[in-house]
Amino acid sequence: MKAPARGCAGGPAAALIARCGSLGARGRLAAAAACIAATALLAAALLLANDGAGGRSGRDPSQSRAAAAAGGHTAGGPSPAGPAAAAASVVVRGGGEPAQRWLRAATHATVRIGWGGGDADGDADALELPPDGAPSRAAPPGLRRLRACAAAQRAQRAARAGGRGGGIFAAADPSPSAALPSVMVATILRDASSFRSGRDGAPRNITSHLNFIAGFEYPPCLLSLALLASDEASLNATAAAAAAAVARGAVARATVVLRRVATGTEGRDRHAVQLQLRRRRALAAARNFLLSVALRDEGGVLWLDADIAEARPGLLRDMAASGRDVLTPAVRIFDGTIYDCNVWAGPSAWQPNCTEQQQLAAAGTDPDKMPEPLRTAFVNRWTFGSATHAEELRGRGAVVQVDSVGAGWLYVRSEVHRDGALFTTEPVIGAGWDHPGYDGQESEGLCWVAKWLGYRCWLLTEEDVTHAH
Repeated sequence: MKAPARGCAGGPAAALIARCGSLGARGRLAAAAACIAATALLAAALLLANDGAGGRSGRDPSQSRAAAAAGGHTAGGPSPAGPAAAAASVVVRGGGEPAQRWLRAATHATVRIGWGGGDADGDADALELPPDGAPSRAAPPGLRRLRACAAAQRAQRAARAGGRGGGIFAAADPSPSAALPSVMVATILRDASSFRSGRDGAPRNITSHLNFIAGFEYPPCLLSLALLASDEASLNATAAAAAAAVARGAVARATVVLRRVATGTEGRDRHAVQLQLRRRRALAAARNFLLSVALRDEGGVLWLDADIAEARPGLLRDMAASGRDVLTPAVRIFDGTIYDCNVWAGPSAWQPNCTEQQQLAAAGTDPDKMPEPLRTAFVNRWTFGSATHAEELRGRGAVVQVDSVGAGWLYVRSEVHRDGALFTTEPVIGAGWDHPGYDGQESEGLCWVAKWLGYRCWLLTEEDVTHAH
């Protein structure tokens, strides 16, 4: 089946799905996947052409990859020789998933974007780049940038090994000069409103978000993207923007996932405290799903909300080089006010007594089913706060151990996730076999699980990132 080259690149995938109503769920998904692949490939091809790297007569090998993807296959086989072989290749995979009560969709689609011909396992110096078979001057600028980055990483690694005797001693060096891990930057996108507006009031979008990431002082050959879009229109735009980022060498590869997420806040204030259980349940499920699909050989994961608009360019580098398990800065809005109140140390200031715990269990932690004054106490438990919030921890040291973190900007060593510390969909504190708990949900629950696995969560008290608000 030949991938569609026209009629889909300029419009949302939803339009294509609407025209395929007779194909059934799998057929509609495959058709939409082909459209998304063509869109992403077109964006990459246009960028390469503008950089002076395109232009070989004959059929573009990327078309065959898109066609294979449309049939539900992963593109493979040797890449053709010459400059065209270095074009970003898009692999699309779709499949069915059981519907869950906090998710609206029963299917998902995955778009993988990278440079064709690379080592599927990557290496210590770069993520999945094709071998240097062709002369470097023939490669597109983006690929040349990534190859130069990988060469620099190899040189630095060799220098460190020579200075410390090599072997495990070089790898165990905890100083900032130690080898940087590869990092997957993961973002959950609800729709175009997820990005909000910048300090100047101008609306942000997926391109703004990816340009923000490209500004990190981190080797691009060690960066990958993981983006979850919640609707077909967002998926189309996100895949095209991610393909352009890979093509210009801003990141080494990208994974874009379609997974519809119902937070229960549509048309309502998503920060209303009575909606937080439902909203954070959906976010936790979405984060875990994206992690399971996108994480490959990366050594770290940066969870980055779409509405984080400002950060020190070297922050990710310093966090990754620290070697700490779970690490977050303070998240503030433009006027300096603390935004993320999920970062705290010490026991929660609200501890329900036995009677209140029984009432919580009977209500299933649904505020509308709770008697007063329990309902008011439960809904406002974030107002009561904890022993010490991020603002109060400032001045206690540059790095302070905490019991809970938020996920606006959250760095997690991949080993922590792989060992089972994920985002808890239900509150874990106070939970029983027949009812959820009353505290410790999503990123808070991640810290709780990580603690019992032997890991620790930390706050950089002197570092701030800015949340668009």
